[in-house]
Amino acid sequence: MIPNDIINRMVVSVIGRDIQFKPKREFYKRVNIGQKRFWKLMRGETSPTLEELHTVAKYLKRNLQVEIPLIQLSLYDEYNRKQQEINI
Repeated sequence: MIPNDIINRMVVSVIGRDIQFKPKREFYKRVNIGQKRFWKLMRGETSPTLEELHTVAKYLKRNLQVEIPLIQLSLYDEYNRKQQEINI
C-alpha cells in the first residue's frame, strides 16, 4: 500500500516538518507537474502517477526503492500506535 500523501512524506523527510516548502517555478518545470496538481498531491487529495513519483524523488535526490518501504514501515508503526491507544 502506497499512501496518497507519499509526495508530502518525501518532502518532509528531506526538509523537515518545521520548514514550510515553497517551491519556485523552476521546481514545477523540472518535475513537470503543475502547481495545482502538485499541491493536491502534497495534501493527499489525489494519488501520484509513477512518473510523478519518480520525477519528484529524482529532484529530491531520493531513491524510491528505499523510500517506499520506509514510508510503509512508518504507516505500520502509526497503525500499531493507534491500535494500542484504542486498547488502553
